[in-house]
Amino acid sequence: MVCGGAGFVGSHLVDRLIAEGHEVEVVDNLSSGSLTNLADARNATGRFKFQNIGIESREFSELVSLRRPQMVLCRVCNCQLPFLKRPVLVVLKK
Repeated sequence: MVCGGAGFVGSHLVDRLIAEGHEVEVVDNLSSGSLTNLADARNATGRFKFQNIGIESREFSELVSLRRPQMVLCRVCNCQLPFLKRPVLVVLKK
């Protein structure tokens, strides 16, 4: 799962992960990113999913609980969110 995956840096990470054979779910509210940045990833049938939600939302918490991703990579650039003042890499293991 890549949060902020529709941004410049996040979208390149998504492309790389897909090229390496990973299934990738992008979570982005498109406040500064764009679906255009994900054009290649969107063509990766069966290995790409997109969720148009913010990481501060209840829907995000529910999505993580439902999907239980092996990893959550956060590439969000909205530093107005208090918990992103000191960003960390969160790794969730099954």
